[in-house]
Formats: sequence, structure tokens, C-alpha cells
Amino acid sequence: MAVAASEVRSSQWQTLEPEGLGHELLRVWAPWQREDRDPSLKWTSGPRVVRGYHGDPPDRVNVVDKIVARIRLEHPAYYSVIARYYLDELQPWQMVDTLGHTQGWIRTMLLAACGLVEIRFRGNE
Repeated sequence: MAVAASEVRSSQWQTLEPEGLGHELLRVWAPWQREDRDPSLKWTSGPRVVRGYHGDPPDRVNVVDKIVARIRLEHPAYYSVIARYYLDELQPWQMVDTLGHTQGWIRTMLLAACGLVEIRFRGNE
């Protein structure tokens, strides 16, 4: 029995994972941003001197934070995937019901968002 071309493409999308500079930048940024969800641990208003202080974030975290803030305004669909994948630590299959899109769409948006972060980061160098 022959497999339809659309089924092959669909299965290929399900195995794509983010990689590259944009992905690495978001992985470094996310732990700092996750902690900032607790207002008592906000590092942007000054150094943490309370339990959980991990030092000041690397400079690239601040740059990525500005990039992500801009993406949030200009491309909310990208941001929704970034937030769920990097901040909430959900896999694409776990976002399907929340976002109302297929895994393929979610993975496409995730890969595009990583590419956009990389392009904008390289533009700041």
C-alpha cells in the first residue's frame, strides 16, 4: 500500500525540533523570564537580594527580552508559541487544544519565531 505524499510531509513536520542560534538564545532567556513571573523576584528593577537570587542576567538575555517584547507586539502568534514552549515548557502536541492549531502549524510558528529571534539578534551585533 502506497503512503500518500501529504501523510509523509505531515509526519516529517512532527519530527522537526527548533535548533540554531535563535533557539539557544530563547533557552538562555527563558529561565530568567520564568522567574520574573513572580513580582517579588523581578530582576529588571534591581538585583535580587532575596532567596533565589542568581546574579544579574547575561547581557544577551536583555537583548533577547527586547526582541521578544517586539515580537509580542508585532507577531502575537509567534509569541503565543514562544511563551508556551520556552516559558511554560510545553511540547507542540500539548498546545494543540489551547492554541486551536495543528502540531504542524505550531512547529512552523516555533521554527519561524526562532529564526526571527536569530535575525534580530544578529542585527544588534
